[in-house]
Amino acid sequence: MVDSDGFRPNVGIIIAEMLPAVEPQITAHPDAGEHADPSGSDDAHRDANTQNPSASASSGSLATGRVLWTRRVGGFDAWQFPQGGIHEGETPEDALFRELHEEVGLRPEHVEIVGCTRGWLRYRLPRRLRRNDSSPGFVGQKQKWFLLSMRGSTDEIRFDCGDKAEFDGWQWVTYWHPVSKVVDFKRDVYRRALYELAPLLPVAGPARKKSSAGPKRRRRGRQQGKRARAERG
Repeated sequence: MVDSDGFRPNVGIIIAEMLPAVEPQITAHPDAGEHADPSGSDDAHRDANTQNPSASASSGSLATGRVLWTRRVGGFDAWQFPQGGIHEGETPEDALFRELHEEVGLRPEHVEIVGCTRGWLRYRLPRRLRRNDSSPGFVGQKQKWFLLSMRGSTDEIRFDCGDKAEFDGWQWVTYWHPVSKVVDFKRDVYRRALYELAPLLPVAGPARKKSSAGPKRRRRGRQQGKRARAERG
């Protein structure tokens, strides 16, 4: 399913690591003895043991600022966020949950949607990487990006739930790490998606400014050719 401009609709998936919230523990100061205020209101005679990272407003869980980064099969050490096409008749959210399960084994109960990008973000696939069986006029992908918070255990992550495994490894990385590590032709879309979604995950840190620089020098093109072929999906 390709639009009139040659772009195939697709979803991108960013999964944020979360930790359970820790309830503040109020303990009487050891010197307070029998005179301690049982209500805990006497600040001079109590210690509040709290943690103060960013919290999700919906559930109280704590965001670590790290996101799930997955390694594509093929042995080229090519890494990217999970992503996949939107089938005819599917909504972007339908495609999100289907691809989430097929690519990394997670189901709706294992995650919570934090937000998504407002419009389509597009990238063109280099001509040398377009498959021979691509739809007529196909030039690249247009994507809706979803930010999810992880609610299940990482033990649920697996790569054998689809017809063919897309990935063979994963790790948690800092929020902005993928921008400099993904293959060149996806870099601007990654930057724009992360920039737009960063305010929803405060511990992501300040959003990076969009680069105004022109195209990268091509001297690394040959070096990244094999990686790019692995990441064309």
